[in-house]
Amino acid sequence: MSFSVGRWKIARRTVQILVILLLVSPALGVGIFRGTLISGELLGVSFTDPLAALDYTLAAKTLSVTLLAGALAVFAFYFLVGGRTFCSWVCPVHLVSEIGGRLRIRSGKLRLRAPSSTKYWVLAVVLVLSLAASRPVFEIVSPIGALTQNIALAGPGLAFTSSLLLVLLVFLIEVAGGTGWWCGAVCPVAAVYALAGRWSPTRVTIDHGACNNCGDCFRVCMVPHVLKRPVQKKST
Repeated sequence: MSFSVGRWKIARRTVQILVILLLVSPALGVGIFRGTLISGELLGVSFTDPLAALDYTLAAKTLSVTLLAGALAVFAFYFLVGGRTFCSWVCPVHLVSEIGGRLRIRSGKLRLRAPSSTKYWVLAVVLVLSLAASRPVFEIVSPIGALTQNIALAGPGLAFTSSLLLVLLVFLIEVAGGTGWWCGAVCPVAAVYALAGRWSPTRVTIDHGACNNCGDCFRVCMVPHVLKRPVQKKST
């Protein structure tokens, strides 16, 4: 079991590092990618984060075919490979949260463990506000957008901007004890990809016949409280 856990962790870390290198590749003179994880172009193919596309569409109150096509391509990809793949394998903010978790103050009293359904309410509120304000509300305050934009623009120069204060807030709350609060329960991007994964052909399930309650899954999962019901055979 420990070998399997280590193998997947190494694979996930490798992908996370490759994503960061992809973001800085234009500054390094490599022309295969440009943009951010919100909107960009990889090998000449344009893509858009599905939530960003919804955000901008509602704000502008017009439908862009190019924006829609890029968003559908991304949504379809994560539908095939599993919606949560973006959160745990690709998103740099998840990596920041994991680092914060490693540095967590063990005696910290902070406990921000909202129900996992909270992110769907946040998603709904964000979209309604974008429609009402005619501005892409989440894209203005998105830690994912802030971090990937700063990485892409900074390159080797590390010219980070004040927008990284959003990412710093996520990090500090993790350190203080807010276990997986952003990625697991609040992030509306996670809500969109969770919907993609709900009917995905690629699913992670528990083999209850082989499970010996060793607890490895709880130790390696950033949001272990979501495993309680599946382990108890109350959900999948």
